[in-house]
Amino acid sequence: MQATAVSPALRERLGDEGTLGLLDMFEQAGREWKDDVLASASDRFARTLAEETGKLRVVIAEETGKLRAEIAAETGKLRVLMADETGKLRVLIAEETGKLRGQIAEQRAELLKWSFIFWAGQVAAMAALLAFMLGGLPR
Repeated sequence: MQATAVSPALRERLGDEGTLGLLDMFEQAGREWKDDVLASASDRFARTLAEETGKLRVVIAEETGKLRAEIAAETGKLRVLMADETGKLRVLIAEETGKLRGQIAEQRAELLKWSFIFWAGQVAAMAALLAFMLGGLPR
């Protein structure tokens, strides 16, 4: 602070040295007051921050618990649906496999029938050819 901030009457009564001492005393008191106010505000802020952080942790823990419960419930529902759909799919696959096996069996029988007809025709043709080559057919 400057000595001019002191009223002239007080400066005259205290003198220059007294005025400077008074100003130093006020400046020191102001610094201590500021330090005390800052320390108090800092302590209060730290306490409030710790309290609010604790409250936030509790809320997060509660919400996390609720979320886990909902996830577990939905997972259970999903497993039931998957099991149901898996059962339906297995039945459908069994039905289609049965149909496919039936069709394969029909095709085997058809193939055997036509193979027999082909080979019977071949045997008849070969017998006719051999008969012709060995002397002809009886007249």
